[in-house]
Amino acid sequence: MYANFLCVHRLLTEELCLSFETKGRGATFAFSVYHHKNGGIPIPGLVRHAILFPRAMIVLLVLCLVGMLTTARGFRGAASLGGIVSRRYQSSVSAFNNGLSDYSLSEAPAVKVGASTALSFRGDLLVVPFYKPSVSEASEEASAEEQDAALSAGLKSLIPDGLDADVKSMIGEIVESGLFKGDVKATYVTKVFGSGSVKSLALVGLGPNPKKDGPATDLEVKSANRLGEAIMRLSKDTKSRSVGVVAPTGIANAGLTQVFLGMTDGHYADTRYKKVPPGGFPVHPMVDLTILGVSSAVEKDVAVTYSLTKMIGSGVDFARDLVGAPSNSKTPLVIADLARKIASDHNIECTVLGQAECEELGMGAYLGVQQGSKFPPQFVHLAYKPEGGATKKIALVGKGLTFDSGGYNLKAGAGSMIELMKFDMGGCAAVLGTAKAIAQLRPKNVEVHFITALCENMINEEAMRPGDILRASNGKTIEVLNTDAEGRLTLADALVYADKIEGVDTIVDLATLTGACIVGLGDKLAGLYSPDDSLLQELTSAAKRADEGIWGMPLPVEYKEMIKGSLGDLKNIGGRAGGSITAALFLQEFVDPKTKWAHIDMAGPVWDNGTSKPTGYGVKLLVDFLLNAK
Repeated sequence: MYANFLCVHRLLTEELCLSFETKGRGATFAFSVYHHKNGGIPIPGLVRHAILFPRAMIVLLVLCLVGMLTTARGFRGAASLGGIVSRRYQSSVSAFNNGLSDYSLSEAPAVKVGASTALSFRGDLLVVPFYKPSVSEASEEASAEEQDAALSAGLKSLIPDGLDADVKSMIGEIVESGLFKGDVKATYVTKVFGSGSVKSLALVGLGPNPKKDGPATDLEVKSANRLGEAIMRLSKDTKSRSVGVVAPTGIANAGLTQVFLGMTDGHYADTRYKKVPPGGFPVHPMVDLTILGVSSAVEKDVAVTYSLTKMIGSGVDFARDLVGAPSNSKTPLVIADLARKIASDHNIECTVLGQAECEELGMGAYLGVQQGSKFPPQFVHLAYKPEGGATKKIALVGKGLTFDSGGYNLKAGAGSMIELMKFDMGGCAAVLGTAKAIAQLRPKNVEVHFITALCENMINEEAMRPGDILRASNGKTIEVLNTDAEGRLTLADALVYADKIEGVDTIVDLATLTGACIVGLGDKLAGLYSPDDSLLQELTSAAKRADEGIWGMPLPVEYKEMIKGSLGDLKNIGGRAGGSITAALFLQEFVDPKTKWAHIDMAGPVWDNGTSKPTGYGVKLLVDFLLNAK
C-alpha cells in the first residue's frame, strides 16, 4: 500500500495534467493535478503506469471520482490574465466552515413610535434631556458653591412646565442636590414611587445648548444622536417597555431623524457568532416610544420620519454587520450573494462579474491581487434607476478586500492590525449599506451605481510578488513594489469600470486605504480628496449633517512624481512621506479628468477602537449626499 501511495504521489506531482473544479454556495472544491515537465497529458505514461501499477491507478481513479461526486455542481476551467498572470483554483474549502452557520444579519428591535404636543405621559420610563446652562456671567471671584448654585438655578429654570407636578418636583430636588449637572452624556436614573404616571425617571445631559454656546449643526446632529443612544441604553437598563421622551426645545423633523439614527447606534449588538443561551438572547424591552412636547407639524410627520429613518438605519446596520463579520463567514461569494439579495428585495439591478468577465475587460490590477486567494473574484455592480429617468448619475465605488494578509509583504509585528483586516472591506460595506438604504428611499432624479471589486489578498504559489507588473483595464501598467498596497489596485479597475458607465458624471470611492491617514487624522476623521471644489463642499456638508467625521486633504500635482514607474507607467507606492496623498493621486490616474471624482480614505473611522466594534461609517454620509445631489 505504501508503494501504491508513492506511485499515486508521483502521478499527482509529475505526470498528470487533470483538473476538476466544482463550485458550491460559499465553497469551492478543486482537484487539480498538473504535469510540470512538458505541460501535456502523457497518454503513453498513463498506459505504462496502468500496467506497472494497477493498484495505484485504481486508487487514483477512486480519488478523482470521489472528488467529482462530492461537490459536483459544475466545472470551471483555469484561465489566464492578459498574458501577465494565470489563475487556477487549487484549494478546497470546507463546507463545514469552522462551525459557523450561514451568514446572517443582526436584527433591530421593533418599536412603535408616536408623538404628542403635550408633555403628559403614562408609561414605564420618562426621559427628560437638559442642555447645560451657561454660567459664564458669574463673577470670576465666585466660589465653587456659588457656581454650582448658579448652575442648579439655571437647570431648574429649564424644567418643562407641562410635566406632572410630582415628576417636576422630583427633578427639582435632583438638580438642587447637585446629582445632575447636564454634562454631555451624563445621566441620572431613579425610581418614581407614589406616582400614577411613570415608574422610572431619567435625566440626560446634552452638554451646552448649541443655539447659544456651540455651532448650530450640533442641535440637529450631535445632541440628537446622543439622546437617541441614551434612550436605547436607559430603556434597556430599566427594562422599560413604554418610554416617553421630552423633545429638546425647537427640534424639528431633521433633528428627530438624528434622534432615531442615534437609537440605531444605541441598539446595535452583534450576537451572531455567540452560542445561543437557554431561552435565547435577551430582546430589547422597548416596544412603544412617544416623543413629547413637539410642534404639531412634527407630531403629524413622526410616523413617516421614523419609517424613513429606519431605512437609513437598516443600511447602517448592514454595513456594521459586514465589517464586523469574520472573514471566513463573509467571503467574496457570500457578499456577492448578499448584493443579489438587496437587488431582489428592493427591485434594483444587479450584475456580478466572475473570472472570465473580468479577464475580458482586462482587469489585470484587480485580478492580480485576487490570484493569491482560493476564492474566485466577484465584481459587484448594483444600479438604482428612478422611474421617469434621472438628471444626475453618480457611481459609488467601495474597496472590497474581505481579508488583507498583506500578501508577500506580510503584515507582521506590533501595530500591523492583521487581526482586524476583516474590516478592509469597509468601503464595500458603506457602498452596499447605502444601496440598501437608497433602494428603499427611492429618491427621484438621481441614478446611483454601487460598485465593489471583491477579493482577498492572500499568499500562495500564484500570488502576486513584489516586483510584478500588472496591466489595468485602462491600459496603464503598474509596478507592484509592495503587495500590501493592494486596495488601490482593485480600485483602479473598479474606477475605470465606473467611469465607462453611460451618463455617470460623478464618482465617489471609499476605502480603508492607508495607515498614513490614521496617523495624520486619527480614528475619528476620514480623509477627503477631490480636485473639484464643489464636490468637496457637497461631501463635507453631507458629512457634517450626518455627524460623520471628515477632513479635506490636498492633491498636490508635484507629488505625482513619487508614483511614476521606471519599468511600468506607475508604482503602487510612493514612499513613506505623504502616503495617503500619493494613494489618492494613484487612484486619480484611473478616472477621466472630465469626471467629477472624490476619494474618501476611511481607514480610521471604520472601527471604534474604544468599543472594538464597527461603526457603519459612510452610509449616513453617502445617503445624505445622494438625497441632496444637484
